[in-house]
Amino acid sequence: MCGILVIGITYLFSKINLSKRKISVISTIFLFIFMQITGYTPSVVRACIMALLNLIARTAI
Repeated sequence: MCGILVIGITYLFSKINLSKRKISVISTIFLFIFMQITGYTPSVVRACIMALLNLIARTAI
């Protein structure tokens, strides 16, 4: 679910022509909100960590 959330946010904000860094910051905020809504269950935390690593790698390029 976290991956789908990040893909949706990235697609939505890329259509507005925001920079990669701004999109990554907004996606990170949404991921932390999503983790809090779901109660920090281990599977969600693991998925969000993987999504965050993907965002970091994509921004570094």
